[in-house]
Amino acid sequence: MSNPQPRRLACALLSSLALAGPAHAAPPEGTVVVLTLPEALELATRQAFAVRGARLSREDARAQVRGAFASVLPQLSGSATYTRTIEALDPFAGSDAGSAFAGLDAVQWLQLNEGARTDGDPATNPITLGEFQSRSAAALIAAGVDVSGEGNPFLVENGFRFGLSLSQIIYDASAFAALDGARAFETAAQESLAATRLSAVQAASRAFYGALLQKAQLEVIRQSVARAQANVADVRVRVKAGVLPELQLLTAEVELANRETDSLQAEVELRNVLDELRELVALPPHQRIEVRGELVYEARAVPGESEAAALAFSKRPDLAEAQALAKVSEVAEGNAVGGLFPRLSLNANLSANGAVPDDRSVVRAAPTAADPFAVTRDELGFFDNAYWFPVFDVGLRLEWNLFDGFGSYARIDQSRIATRRARLAVAQVELQIRIEVERSLRALRFAAAQVETQERVESLAQRNYAQTETELREGAATQFDLRQANQQLDESRFNRLRAIHDHAVAWVDYQVAVGTPPSPQK
Repeated sequence: MSNPQPRRLACALLSSLALAGPAHAAPPEGTVVVLTLPEALELATRQAFAVRGARLSREDARAQVRGAFASVLPQLSGSATYTRTIEALDPFAGSDAGSAFAGLDAVQWLQLNEGARTDGDPATNPITLGEFQSRSAAALIAAGVDVSGEGNPFLVENGFRFGLSLSQIIYDASAFAALDGARAFETAAQESLAATRLSAVQAASRAFYGALLQKAQLEVIRQSVARAQANVADVRVRVKAGVLPELQLLTAEVELANRETDSLQAEVELRNVLDELRELVALPPHQRIEVRGELVYEARAVPGESEAAALAFSKRPDLAEAQALAKVSEVAEGNAVGGLFPRLSLNANLSANGAVPDDRSVVRAAPTAADPFAVTRDELGFFDNAYWFPVFDVGLRLEWNLFDGFGSYARIDQSRIATRRARLAVAQVELQIRIEVERSLRALRFAAAQVETQERVESLAQRNYAQTETELREGAATQFDLRQANQQLDESRFNRLRAIHDHAVAWVDYQVAVGTPPSPQK
């Protein structure tokens, strides 16, 4: 244990865990990581699986807050649609409305004949209506216009729409209450993380002190083995000298074998405790760890119950979590009540609409004196203003659920019950805290008294063993007396170590009960 290499490995492990995470933190397999109590607690607060889960819950709560904010911020959406019309309804189908367009031909025919009669040119003569229509059709055909009348003149094949829609909530009691609820839930998640870290520190501290206890007990057993070995050697010399019978040697060897078996069992139990600690600090399963430290009793001033309870009520994160969850329930109740009120929002829409035919040619009449039936044909562009037009509108939208079968009132009643249940949970946590504080103080006082008692007992056991060993050499005591004195010495050392361990654990439990992170004993 005096080799500094394990210590450096522990420091490197701690740094890598903090920076790179568990996936890249493990040292090479076969190395031994030596942990002190502060390092074990640091790993527990960062890498314990429960802490990681609580940290994810906090991130989820923060995401819910962002989602709640999104519901009251402006909402902007865009859309684009294209429609291909294969067949369209002719609005004049099945009626005599088409005769109105034939009347336009007659008016043009009359205007043409009137001009022919009054222009003073003998070459120009009035023509019949049939001839006028025939010549007009011929001019259109020459310009490439279909005059068969079989097509639908109202058919526009391509329709486009590109739009932006903006909406902004002006008043929504439910949305505003949901925002407050998300904030309260984030606070609850933060307090839950703090409570989980406190529990992780408590569990890691208990496991670490348990490993120190098992390590110290193993050392006591090894000292007992050494004493048994020395006793066997002494008895063997006496048996050879004829001072003691050989039965005494056999008894001493059996005692040595029993102590060696106890040592092996203690080593196995130590590895089991270290495995538990390794799981709590989330180290890889193949990584071996050792603990550095000693069980040392440190007398501590024990506060009164009222003072400790007041400290606990101000520091315990689980109480703060319960209070935050009660706040969430209260906000949820306000959210349910908000459903009875109207919702007012501002809406704005901007769109560009297009109706673009496949044939974008335009034929216009261009009569001249030489050719009264002349026409011109032009091709319009795809984005010509004749096909595209913008639309912009702004308005207010008021929504009010006037009656939903009394469902809103049922939800309000349910939320009020949930609020009362949450407040009841707060009262229960407060009672649990008071009980835990009183119990931890009793355990702390009892453990301190036990340490003082066991230290006196161990001192007496040491004196008894030394006296028995002296009397054995002088022939005033037997091997049986020495074994009894040895057992009493081991038992008193075990009890003193357990008392120190119990006092350290009791101090950790007290700190957890009052909501302050346990600090390692120096």
